[in-house]
Amino acid sequence: MKNTDVAIVGLSCVFPGAKDAHTFWQNIVNKVDATQEAPEDRIDPVHFDKNSNAIDRFYCKRGGFIPDYTFDPTAFGILPLAVEGTEPDHLLTLDLVQKALEDAGVFRKQTSLEKTGIIIGKGNYAGPGATRAIEIVRTGEQISSLLQELLPQVSAADLEKVKHAFQERKGRFSADTAMGLIPNLVASLVANRFNLGGVAFTIDAACASALIAVDHAVQELHRGRCNMVVAGGVHTGQNAAFWSIFTQLGALSRQEQIKPFSHDADGLLIGEGCGFVVLKRMEDAIRDQDKIYAVIKGVGVSSDGSGTSVMSPSVKGQLKALQQAWSNSSLDKQQIGYLEAHGTGTPLGDKTELQTLAQFFGKEDSFPIAGIGSVKSNIGHAMPAAGIAGLIKTCLALHHDILPPTLYCENPTADMQFTRFEPVQDAKSWSQSGLPKIAAVNAFGFGGINAHVVLEGYDMPKKDTVLLLARTSQEELLAALGNNESTVGHGDHRLAIFDPTPERIQKAIKIVSKGNPWRNKQDIWYTAAPLLKDGGKIAFVFPGLDGLAKGEVESVSRYFGLTEPIETEGEGLLTDALAIFNKCSILDSALKKLGVFPDMNAGHSLGEWLAGYSSELAEASSVTALINVLHPSTFELKDSKFIAIGTGIEQITPIIAQIPNLYISNDNCPHQVILCGSNAALDELVPVLKSKQIFHQILPFQSGFHTPFVADKLDVILAGMDQVRFQQTKIPLWSATTLAPYPKEQDAIRQLSAEHLVQPVRFRELTEKLYEEGARFFIQVGAGGLIGFIDDTLKGKAFSTITSSGPTRSALTQLQRVISALFVEGNQYPIQTITCGSVT
Repeated sequence: MKNTDVAIVGLSCVFPGAKDAHTFWQNIVNKVDATQEAPEDRIDPVHFDKNSNAIDRFYCKRGGFIPDYTFDPTAFGILPLAVEGTEPDHLLTLDLVQKALEDAGVFRKQTSLEKTGIIIGKGNYAGPGATRAIEIVRTGEQISSLLQELLPQVSAADLEKVKHAFQERKGRFSADTAMGLIPNLVASLVANRFNLGGVAFTIDAACASALIAVDHAVQELHRGRCNMVVAGGVHTGQNAAFWSIFTQLGALSRQEQIKPFSHDADGLLIGEGCGFVVLKRMEDAIRDQDKIYAVIKGVGVSSDGSGTSVMSPSVKGQLKALQQAWSNSSLDKQQIGYLEAHGTGTPLGDKTELQTLAQFFGKEDSFPIAGIGSVKSNIGHAMPAAGIAGLIKTCLALHHDILPPTLYCENPTADMQFTRFEPVQDAKSWSQSGLPKIAAVNAFGFGGINAHVVLEGYDMPKKDTVLLLARTSQEELLAALGNNESTVGHGDHRLAIFDPTPERIQKAIKIVSKGNPWRNKQDIWYTAAPLLKDGGKIAFVFPGLDGLAKGEVESVSRYFGLTEPIETEGEGLLTDALAIFNKCSILDSALKKLGVFPDMNAGHSLGEWLAGYSSELAEASSVTALINVLHPSTFELKDSKFIAIGTGIEQITPIIAQIPNLYISNDNCPHQVILCGSNAALDELVPVLKSKQIFHQILPFQSGFHTPFVADKLDVILAGMDQVRFQQTKIPLWSATTLAPYPKEQDAIRQLSAEHLVQPVRFRELTEKLYEEGARFFIQVGAGGLIGFIDDTLKGKAFSTITSSGPTRSALTQLQRVISALFVEGNQYPIQTITCGSVT
């Protein structure tokens, strides 16, 4: 988990055919076209004439219209009399914001809204309230003047009667309705009624408005000015003038059907809608045990700049938004599983969007075909609310683990074949599709404002109940399971089951009956030969810069009352490194508070210094000085790149020997090495890897660490360590450079710490060495990929691995797994109980 991740913890909406989010989702899954002929109370049927070119006649009479909506104004302190003249979107927004906050559990938890903001994407179109006011104030007078000109014999008193009759038929417009007609005051109204203390404003960025609102909300959370933000979009009250604009542009479908990305698409249908999401920082959402629909990993926003015209979409501008969002996300764009496209059904718009997708995501055979769709096929184009419709659809898809279908795209446009996407025709299980639960949403506004949001699915942790059993024989353990016994007991036949339902107990009985060790699979552990009983050792392994990319520690910090040892500020590599140091040290301290102490420590790259802190090689201030040596400007190399290779060092060494300026940086495990080479070297290497069908991926780093590229910086590194004070370790610290424990002398430690940055990380060999030294239980202190490296290296041997922090549950509940796994392996320490669900 990045510290910039944002959780979507609540949502609400009303869209054509759906008064709430549940119905909206059911309509999507069941492929419901919720568009309809325009109701007479929205647009007078007199305006529809396919054969007329008059400015007040339209060739399309179909669109998406939200259903009648019940609203109780008194619940918000609004006089019923004032409702008649108020814009509908003001009232809808009030009600839906309340429902979104309810969905987020805000009122149930009595959450303070002092640092909560509201940001709304909303066009400055004249709604029915404003149109009514214009007609009452101006049109009534114009009618009177026109009658006076055409019928001079009519008296002034009669003309006044006509004007007043017209105004009365139009409805109320007075002081008590005026506030409900000012567009930006809808946000202020929400802030006032819910006592929100954060930002409150509206945004008009055309069709990208709602996602731009989300982008601003994310920024407010990152800056710390808000702890929670409600963001969304609204578009209601379609009128004849608005339809006339799109008729003049020729943008409406003459078929009267919106078919995004279809071969025979000919335009859009105008839709309505209103939707909101409640956003919190990910670590706060996990801490507060909120329901999490999905996680915002990155947002990108751009403008097209100069182009053929203001109204013509630009691949160049759209690409900028996608590049920015994925760069912010730290995710691999090739892992995308679904894209909720802008997909308006206009031939030029769809063609441009597909060209953008083809350029950005490419189409390599090595990556699976991902799904694509557009909610506009269900509800029409909801204009400023279009982006929130797509975002809510995608959140619900991730939450329900369903790839959502799109309508009317059985025959995709030819440009689709150049992308790695294909339309989802029917709802299907996302997990069973094999596609990663990573998605993105597009919203490209008229005039060239573009927004792209990257999302990742989140599996809600369950309250953890674990059954721990130990018996002296297999038969006794089976009997205990069969009798639903819960007393821990003694003996070498040991079992831990999380969520011990009857079905899972039956699963455990089958595992125990076979008698084979079962470790860290499906939340069950079993062995009849505990690894730690006869001298097996515990090793703590510390990850490098990916160490907490997908994990949190706030739950642990709060539970144990631990604080970060080093203050951090700003952004960049140094801050990231110090943040990982802080979080790993909190997990390290928590494990030790639980009575779990390592027999040896080791790390990967930067993780070796974190392991050193755990071994008390240096104080926190010295580790800060050590990390400061890593200043990016000192090591940035323009002509070097890292590349991950999906094979072992034996297979890659002969290839390296043939290419100059190509070096091993990380020997991670038998099936992965990281190389670093010049641009020319990689240009020569990649075709060789492709010809041998060896998986590879170029990484976004240019430091040259752990290679001869930084050998000339050795003196600089040594000089930078002058302020570092080392001491003899209390826990053996093993080096991934020498495959031996750290030396005791100051100068030798200083020299090795510097050499560590220049020499390759020999993690595969280090793993083998630790195993030779008796390590049998490996705990990764932090998140990251070290457990996978160890599993690959020691495959076939007796060992156990587990991480102390991961992406799918809080660190506190993950520590429960660590404790339970240690129990199964015969841990002799007085293990404490962590109560974050219940432990039996």
